Amino acid sequence: MENKLKSNIWKYYLYRIFGSAVFTSPIWILYLRDNGLSLTQSMLLQTFYIVIMLFATIPMGALADFWSRKNVLILSQLLNAAGTFIFFISHNFYGFLAGEFILGMATASYFGVQEAFIYDTLKQVKNIKLYKKVIGNIYAINDLMFGVVGMFGAAIAAAISMRFTFGISVVPILIAGIVCFSFKEPKHKKQLYEKGYFQHIKETLIFTSKHKDLKFIMGLSALLGGFMFITFFMFQVYFQDMGVSIKYIGILYAVMFAFSAIGGKIAHDVESRLKEKYTSIFVVGFPAVLLLVSALTKTWIGIPFAILTWLTSGSLKNVFTADFINKHASSHHRATVMSISILVGNIFFAIISPIFGFIADTSGVKNVFLVMSIVLFLYLGYLWWYFRK
Repeated sequence: MENKLKSNIWKYYLYRIFGSAVFTSPIWILYLRDNGLSLTQSMLLQTFYIVIMLFATIPMGALADFWSRKNVLILSQLLNAAGTFIFFISHNFYGFLAGEFILGMATASYFGVQEAFIYDTLKQVKNIKLYKKVIGNIYAINDLMFGVVGMFGAAIAAAISMRFTFGISVVPILIAGIVCFSFKEPKHKKQLYEKGYFQHIKETLIFTSKHKDLKFIMGLSALLGGFMFITFFMFQVYFQDMGVSIKYIGILYAVMFAFSAIGGKIAHDVESRLKEKYTSIFVVGFPAVLLLVSALTKTWIGIPFAILTWLTSGSLKNVFTADFINKHASSHHRATVMSISILVGNIFFAIISPIFGFIADTSGVKNVFLVMSIVLFLYLGYLWWYFRK
C-alpha cells in the first residue's frame, strides 16, 4: 500500500510532463485572429475563461474533498482534451467560446487539487518534509515543458498550420489523463459526507475569513499572480516595442519559463533559509526592482530584467504560497482553501486586467510596469507592518 502511494510522486511527474506539453501557448491569440476574430473578441474570450474559472474553482476543490482527488484530476484532463479539440475544429467566435467554457472548467478542476493530492500522499507515507521539494519539481516540469514545447509548437505552426498545432495538442493531454488512472487515492478526512457539499464550502469560507495567516497569503498570492498574468500578455507587446522579431519572442518566453522553473527548484531552499517573513519580502521586492528598471530603460537592456521577474513571480511564489496554505489549513478543508485562493487571484486579475489594458493603450506598456512596481513597493511597506504585529 505504501509503495503504491509513494509511486504517486513519480507518476505525477510523468503526468505533468504530458499535461504541460502545450504546443499552442505562443500562437493562441494569433490562431484566433487567423480565424477572423478581432483582438477585442480574443480578449473577451480570455475574460470569459477567467469568469468560468471564478465560478468553478471552489466547487471543483470541494468536489475533490467530497469525491476524490484522483477522479477530479482525471476529469480535468478529459475536459482539457475536449476544450482543445473544440478549438481545433472551430472557425468562429461562438465555437471558441464553447471551447473556453470547457477549458475554464478543466483549469478549475486542476488548480488547488494537485497541491492537496501531493500533500495528502506525502502525509500518509510520513514524508511531509519533502512537500516543498516535490511541488517545486512539479512547477519546474510545468515551466520547462511550457517553454520547450511552446517553441516546437510555433515551429510546427509556421511549417504546417496553426490548426494542426491545436490538433496534435490533444494527444499529450489524453496521455496525461491515462497516467492519472494509475494514481493511488491518498486518504483524507471526508467530513463533507456528513454535512453536505455546499455546507462544506460555507464552513471553509468562514474558516478562511477568520484565519489571519490564510487571508495574508491569499492577498500576497493574488497580487503577485495577477501581475504575473498581466506580464505574460504585456511582455509580447513590450518585446515588439523593443524591436524584437516575432520569431524570437517564443525563445524569450522559453527563457522566461526557464527562470520560473529555476524558481520552483530553489523554492524549498529559499524558504528554508529565509523563512516565511523574508521569503514574503523577497518575492515582492525582487520583481518590484526589476519592473522599475524595465520601465525606466529605453533600450533592449530592460528585456533581461523583465524576464527575470518570473524567477520569483512564477513557480517560486506558487510553491511558497501552496506550502503556506497547507501548513495552516486542515486536511478536510485543504483542497477547498486552495481553490478559494485561486478564486481570489482570478477576481483580482479580472479587476486589474482592463485597468492595465487602458494604461497600455493610452500611455504605453512601460507605464504598466511602472505602476506595478510602485504598487509592489507600497506592498513591501505593508509587509513590514504585518510582520511587526
